[in-house]
Amino acid sequence: MSESDLRISSPVICCSLTVETLFPQGTIKKSTCYKSSKISLGRNEFRDIILQMEAPKLRLDFIIKKFNLHKKFLREGKATLQLKDQLTNLMIANAPPNALLTFLKVLNDKTEKHIQNNENVPARARMLSNLPKAFDEISPMTVKK
Repeated sequence: MSESDLRISSPVICCSLTVETLFPQGTIKKSTCYKSSKISLGRNEFRDIILQMEAPKLRLDFIIKKFNLHKKFLREGKATLQLKDQLTNLMIANAPPNALLTFLKVLNDKTEKHIQNNENVPARARMLSNLPKAFDEISPMTVKK
């Protein structure tokens, strides 16, 4: 890494998060709102990208594989992650706009690289694995100037 390179790390965002669980048809099965939550990006023991949500009495982990990102109201601190394979919508609100923009850029770039490198672990290997459960903060991105 040269001196002109810039390192961008994924911030931990304090925001309101609404988690919507969907039926296969796309209608809402359950909607839960967490007013004061913190979301962060990391990797699990199999190197999958994980979005971790921490509320006062709860912690949820979402594996990020296939998703749509809706960012029309990004300047207001709002965005929606539509997780296709988990039939879940994560609606972020009341987030600092600059931190949210950085967070979403890191998420998008890291998932793109993950898909390009085809870093998937087969289900059988996951079930037979002796690896302890882990959550490591995602590594910073390096941007060349």
